[in-house]
Amino acid sequence: METGSRVVRGPDWKWTNQDGGEGHVGTVVVVGKTGSVSSPDKTVVVQWDGGTRTNYRCGYQGAFDLCLFDNGPVGIIHNNVSCNECKKQSIEGMRWECADCVNYNLCTSCYMGDKHSLEHGFNRIEARGKPGVYVGRRLGKCKVEAKGIFCGAQVTRGPDWDWGNQDGGEGSVGQVVEVRGWETESFQSVACVMWKPTSTNVYRVGHKGKVDLICLREGSGGFYYKNHLPKLGQKPESLIIPSTSSAASATGAVDHSMNFEVGERVRVLLDVTTLKDIQEGHGGWNDKMEEVIGLVGTVHRITERGDVRVQYPGFANRWTFHPASLTKVEEFHINDKVRIMKDQPLLKKLQVGHGEWTDSMAVALGKVGKVLKIYSDGDIRVSVADHVWTFNSAVLVKEASAATSEPQSTSQRGQVEFQGILQSSSSSTSSSASQQHDHDNLTAEERRQSQQLQTEIDQSLRSLLDHLRINSSTDIGSMIISEAGQGNVERLKELFHAHPDKVDVVRSDKTALQIASHQGLTAVVELLIQLGADVNLQDPEGDTALHYAAFGNQPTTAAALLKGGADGNRLNKNKCSPLHVAVNKGFTDVVKTFLSCSCNVNAQDSYGDTVLHDAIAKDFADIVELLINFRGIDLSIKNKRGFNCLHHASLKGNARAASLIIQKSPDLMGAVKDDGFSALHLASLNGHYDVVKCLVQARSLFDINLRNGRQQTPLLLAVDKRHVKIAKLLLENGANVNAQDDVGDSPLHVVVMYHSLKFGGNNAPKKELPLSDPTFGITKLLVEHGADMTLENKHRKTPVQLCRDPRLREILLPEGAAQEDATRKKSQSSNGASPCASSSSSSGVSMETGIKCRVCDLPANAIFSPCGHVVACMDCAPMLKKCFRCKAAVESFAKVQQEAESVECVVCSDEPPSVKFEPCGHMIVCEGCATRMKKCLKCKGVIERKISSGQNAPAQPVELSENDEKYLETLQSLLSLQAHVREIEDANMCAICLEKPRNMAFLCGHGTCVECATSLEVCPMCRKPITKKITLFN
Repeated sequence: METGSRVVRGPDWKWTNQDGGEGHVGTVVVVGKTGSVSSPDKTVVVQWDGGTRTNYRCGYQGAFDLCLFDNGPVGIIHNNVSCNECKKQSIEGMRWECADCVNYNLCTSCYMGDKHSLEHGFNRIEARGKPGVYVGRRLGKCKVEAKGIFCGAQVTRGPDWDWGNQDGGEGSVGQVVEVRGWETESFQSVACVMWKPTSTNVYRVGHKGKVDLICLREGSGGFYYKNHLPKLGQKPESLIIPSTSSAASATGAVDHSMNFEVGERVRVLLDVTTLKDIQEGHGGWNDKMEEVIGLVGTVHRITERGDVRVQYPGFANRWTFHPASLTKVEEFHINDKVRIMKDQPLLKKLQVGHGEWTDSMAVALGKVGKVLKIYSDGDIRVSVADHVWTFNSAVLVKEASAATSEPQSTSQRGQVEFQGILQSSSSSTSSSASQQHDHDNLTAEERRQSQQLQTEIDQSLRSLLDHLRINSSTDIGSMIISEAGQGNVERLKELFHAHPDKVDVVRSDKTALQIASHQGLTAVVELLIQLGADVNLQDPEGDTALHYAAFGNQPTTAAALLKGGADGNRLNKNKCSPLHVAVNKGFTDVVKTFLSCSCNVNAQDSYGDTVLHDAIAKDFADIVELLINFRGIDLSIKNKRGFNCLHHASLKGNARAASLIIQKSPDLMGAVKDDGFSALHLASLNGHYDVVKCLVQARSLFDINLRNGRQQTPLLLAVDKRHVKIAKLLLENGANVNAQDDVGDSPLHVVVMYHSLKFGGNNAPKKELPLSDPTFGITKLLVEHGADMTLENKHRKTPVQLCRDPRLREILLPEGAAQEDATRKKSQSSNGASPCASSSSSSGVSMETGIKCRVCDLPANAIFSPCGHVVACMDCAPMLKKCFRCKAAVESFAKVQQEAESVECVVCSDEPPSVKFEPCGHMIVCEGCATRMKKCLKCKGVIERKISSGQNAPAQPVELSENDEKYLETLQSLLSLQAHVREIEDANMCAICLEKPRNMAFLCGHGTCVECATSLEVCPMCRKPITKKITLFN
């Protein structure tokens, strides 16, 4: 077992859906060790792709909770063995060898993808050097789909994230586009993620045992044969070291057939010269290797060549050794027969710090002794040659006879240990410390001293034996925590009988009750409660045993704690109750347990969120329904940002929650935040159509035209963000199409101004937006529902005046023609100009082709009097009081007579004119004659472009009046300035409350406000521990 291995649930799985469900994949991040409280030997901690992290059995108590899905991420590769199907060189991860064909191998992908004959049996080879394990045929066997961080998955930051804001910031979501290896170190161990909009990077998913991502929506990793995967931790076979008979025979160190396994304890017992020779071609020699000769190390891994990589405690480097240079370190027990090393110089060196060397030890070299005591640091008390000394375990070799001796009972081991302690402390001479049943080998004086000592302790032995058996060389607190974590009730009873005051003992900041609660060991919890354990004791984070039960998804244990007097409403340092924890984790059964005991559902955490706020944000539908229907819940409670639960549901787009809340508390429909935003405002602004639909169905309970602090209606907000479907839904349900905000802008103003700023102007590059842009759909929708084109805002601007795009004008003007015509007639009447007078005043004047109206871009056909200029059409002329060209006052206007259109080319007179010149707009020649023309024959203007009949010219921005153009430029500058100010505010605002300025910094470079920093132990941005908080002064 190594960190980085990818795993799935195994045959002994009993933890419901902690992993996310059958087929969900996780990563081993911690491998258990002997003596560890949180992760004992034969257990691992798994970080599931879905976010859950907890420990599982891998041989512990004989159970196997996990199967190995892929060991490629730990660097396993079969060099020079290619897949016969995909032809991939050097198979990564497990290799599958056909048992019916000669030398036919598949990689895991091809094997699970049903390549080669399904009727053939296969051998599974986990790593190079391991023998194959026959798994049988695939035909008819059950397959399970692998789910997790695979291609197509949506992911966000995970527990080991250490990449700043590379993803765009906290809460950003990315998509996995590829899962691949990291160079040649590991395989299928990193995920390539594309963050919005275009940032792409690779992140660890098993590489070096780290997991940078968690999965929001899993991707598919294909299907796998569950029963063909190895049980994680099961060792039916060992890593086989290639034959090294020549080296072994040369050194006499070890038998060449010796097998090594990862985690085994080994040592080098060769002299420097021999070791140098044997290392050639097997990792080489380094002078620092001499420092570890004789020391006990742990096998870290077996290399592809069969060499052994060893890690030594206290040394940063791992050394690679020829397997023949290593000797396994035996496990010693009381009364074992052991032989002391003969090499005196080496023994002297190894004894430093381990009992030291005395010259009298020379008589023990090469002799057999008996183990009296094993110390916690690994040193061993041995009786040899009528003396008792403490030896480094590295200088001892277990005699073969020891392996066949009967194991001692617990009481026997305790008595011998007890005697060993007395012997080591009762006399300054080692001869007085020999064991009682060795008296035949002692001198008379030594026998007399030993008998006297035995007489003195005989009476107290019975009363102290049990106590010393338990506590002779081990920290009792650690033993209690360890036994509690393993669920050993009877052993705990023995310990507490001897140490009743240790029921609340703390190790690594945790009590036995907290450990047992997290693991769901209800029998242990009940025992501890009976013995008087403090059920409300809090760890440094403020978590109680009930918090731990909630974290571990242990409803039965939580019920036992509540029955035993645990406070279900106790808050930790983040002001989270156990119910907060259960809701955030999505553990429905635990939530039900807390609700059945009437825990406070209205408690607020450090952000002011209730449990319902959290359930809505996480979209846990079952929990949301449980909470809303729970008696006594207050749905009107606001968090620190002013959101009640309906506001929160609208903000997050949780339509189901919004519907349930409205049914229970319909009066919340009209509730607004401090800025005037209602639930409908929030849903419309954020584009949550289903929530808007849910809210408008109950429109009889509130005003659909409710205004916020800036006098904006939900329709104005939907139009501002160009949510077409929501705008249509609001209009169909009675929204005021002409509602104006605090600066007088109507929805039509908003959509036209946005489009004009995007379309181009004097200070912006021209950019033709496609007709599929939401602007066109919203404009048409507003016009169809009676939007007023003549409505002026507080700057006396109408939507038409601010429209640059002629295509948008085509949508606006037909609806406004009748209104403008009425305005024109009224203007003519007020100016005293009758149609007859106008007609007579324009006699003899013809309309010059190509002149466009300066307002609407249609052909100009109105002549102003008295200046005589033609700069506007008859529809727009009534709106103008001064001539665009000369700025003279317009007293009257009249329609200009149109010049007869040319019916033939003015050059050849054979073909009709078919080419239009730009920018003048004249069409006077055919396509053949237009080829060589540089200037228009009619106006003498330079031809910039020639457009054939039927060829559409690109839409050109309408030339607005100088005043309107300046207005749009000012508006664009204002919007740009506002965006810049928001960026500055965001950069200096607390990222937690988003209200107060950031005036507290951490050493990692991030910061918050003083109030939010008070309860923080870990940076909310980078998750690094906060070691120092620095106040910032402006």
